[in-house]
Amino acid sequence: MPIDEVEQLERYCPGGYHPVNVGEQLGGKYSIIHKLGYGSYSTIWLARNQEVGRYVAIKIPVATCDSTGTRETDILRRLNHTGLEGKAHPGAAYIPSIFDGFSVSGPNGVHHCHVTEIGMMNLGEAKDSSYIHLFRLPVARVMAVQLVQAVAFLHSQGIVHGGKLPSSGDPIFLLLLCAGCLMRWITADLHDGNVLIRLPGSMDSLAPEQLYEKYGSPRYEPVERLDQGQLPEGVPEKGLVPIWLGKDSELVDLSEAQFILTDFGGSFMPATTSRPYSNAPRIWTPPEIFFEQGKSLSFPVDIWMLACTIRVIIAQSPLFEVYNPSDDMVIKAHVGCLGKLPAPWWQEWDARADWFNEDGEKKIETYAPSLEQRFSESVREPRQKYRTEEMDEIEKVALFKMLKAMLAFNPEERPTAQELLNCEWMQKWALPEFSQIKATSRSHTLCAIRTDSKRGARRLPLLAVLYCEVQVLSGLHCLTCDDCEVLQQATNCQVSALQSQDYVITGRLVTSHWDPLNYVHAMGF
Repeated sequence: MPIDEVEQLERYCPGGYHPVNVGEQLGGKYSIIHKLGYGSYSTIWLARNQEVGRYVAIKIPVATCDSTGTRETDILRRLNHTGLEGKAHPGAAYIPSIFDGFSVSGPNGVHHCHVTEIGMMNLGEAKDSSYIHLFRLPVARVMAVQLVQAVAFLHSQGIVHGGKLPSSGDPIFLLLLCAGCLMRWITADLHDGNVLIRLPGSMDSLAPEQLYEKYGSPRYEPVERLDQGQLPEGVPEKGLVPIWLGKDSELVDLSEAQFILTDFGGSFMPATTSRPYSNAPRIWTPPEIFFEQGKSLSFPVDIWMLACTIRVIIAQSPLFEVYNPSDDMVIKAHVGCLGKLPAPWWQEWDARADWFNEDGEKKIETYAPSLEQRFSESVREPRQKYRTEEMDEIEKVALFKMLKAMLAFNPEERPTAQELLNCEWMQKWALPEFSQIKATSRSHTLCAIRTDSKRGARRLPLLAVLYCEVQVLSGLHCLTCDDCEVLQQATNCQVSALQSQDYVITGRLVTSHWDPLNYVHAMGF
């Protein structure tokens, strides 16, 4: 029997989750403090780097994801470093800082882990914790800009966020089929569960006991077999409920509207990898998945799911809200919302006559709300009811125009993420809101930062810095001369040298949505 708020314990099996205990040490220096959450193919743990006193997130994939874990680490490292060789892309700011990667062996196999910065909560959790299930409209606009910029950055690097299903021979796949919960777990793709709101500040000054006092001590649920038998090896004796670091969606203010895009385990590069299937929850899946099976996916699949994510940020519920998400029910929702399918798909869809006539018109008894109906039910009415900011008709029309373009049935007709930044809704409503955040940026001062002399010079990924003053002092070794030239090109910063190759960041960094300390930590300073 499942335990509320705990991962499915039957997944602690060969090829599955790795059992972890609070107080355990991983990777030689990370002490486990609490659980942050769990996902499709992983558990995520709050840990403290005992060498530098920093709290981090450790993602431990299931053992069957042997190549996925290393691929995700490699992608994050690549994205973290991109921008040092030229002008930084603004979307690079929304990629999590990666600190480390290592493998652990356990009773269920070998798990390739990576260590990143901590997120406060994902967008879905923020809404689920709220009574009204809404973000303030200015916050929603700002997050939409960040999300489009993040996807534009990924696509500029040739990367699609989506991924693949486990193979039919994997123990996890068989387990999911037996449990009848496949679609509940196939969620490693671009959606609100993979967009985390950043912590507004560092927790590093808190000792573990102080952290428990502020956020709550670990809460366990006993794990027992229904037949009272002994638990198999590799199954924990207690289920740990994840810590809650977040807040209700309507309480997130503009200064906290800063996110990181996560879960790159299924990401791929269409130029080098053919990928004909997606990990997305079925209600987020674009129609080509149903009608062009076997055809390799590319960037347009992210654009469809980007539209679904933007819509759920603005609204109270998903655009395609289907309680029985079979293929036919999802396609029914697509047609009800967006109109008749392209002719070849329409003829291929055998269930069309159950709900629509041949012109694509809904039958009287069919419930398949249009885009306008969904807006009224999920945006206008709840925002009026709870007296939060409303969207006027002019903005709504511009938003609809953008979403309809992104939700084009033909993948080739969807705009690119970069093109979306130039659309009317972005230019007149979302980007101006985002610009106000940039204008009121906080300033950060970095004191002397020193690397271990044995590790040598390290690069500092100032991907999101707007202005930076770098001063070089004696006795500290942080950057090389070549790095200074790169910094000047990438960030327009002023660099002065007092002694060759003895460097320290001492100046003031003005940022719009980024904690520079996290980026300094990312490289091991």
